[in-house]
Amino acid sequence: MKKENKSAFFKGKGFYAALTAGVAAVFAVGIIGTHMLSNENKNVEQNKQPSSIAEQKRDELKVADAGQEKKKISEEQKEQIAENTEEKKAPDTEDGSSETDKKKDEQISDIGKTEETAEAEEPMKAVLSNDSKISNQSFDEDAGLLWPIKGEIVLDYSMDKPVYFKTLAQYKCNPALLIAGKKNMDVVSAAAGVITKVDKNEETGITITASIGDDYQLVYGQLADVKVKKGDQVKAGQVLGKLAEPTKYYKEEGTNLFFEVLEGEESVNPLLLLQ
Repeated sequence: MKKENKSAFFKGKGFYAALTAGVAAVFAVGIIGTHMLSNENKNVEQNKQPSSIAEQKRDELKVADAGQEKKKISEEQKEQIAENTEEKKAPDTEDGSSETDKKKDEQISDIGKTEETAEAEEPMKAVLSNDSKISNQSFDEDAGLLWPIKGEIVLDYSMDKPVYFKTLAQYKCNPALLIAGKKNMDVVSAAAGVITKVDKNEETGITITASIGDDYQLVYGQLADVKVKKGDQVKAGQVLGKLAEPTKYYKEEGTNLFFEVLEGEESVNPLLLLQ
């Protein structure tokens, strides 16, 4: 009777219902197990991640520290190299320039000073040279003076009484001789001497002054085409220049040479010395 009941059970609907329930239970258990395993794996991954991040940060810090250390060493090496280089250089002066630069500046300055001194000394040398030439001159009064041009005396020397000047239409003293001549005729040095001045003024035009020694000076006025310059030594009879047209102060007197003799600061009568 029991065997028949069992057979009827397996053959009936109850068997299939129980089988289905069992499969469902197994499936459910499998799903639950899988879900639990997945959660466990997640927890493991979550637990591992912080540790991995921490390790990664530690590694990054180690790399950064190593880089800083390397940079520090590099900076120290640079400083050491700079110190070694500075030791080899010439010591700096107080103003920050190197001793080498200072020496170069001093050399340039010395050259400039030498040039300035030379330029300043040139005029002095010329003066000393002229003074030396003048001091070596000696005028022989007995030998007298050559006539600077050959011609008639237009106006006499006169410092003790006035004489009449036609152009000026007045009487006044005359410190020189006015010697008539022709335009462009040669004017020669009346004595050996040194040219001390070549200038131009309104009254006597281009004028040459020469020292002939013993405190005597000769002045030649109304010249053109001058052949000499200041500092030149001239011989008696040497051409100084040409006779020019008269200035406006001597138009009525005609073409003439203004010839003056000075002893010190005072004019003397040239006729007393002309041969």
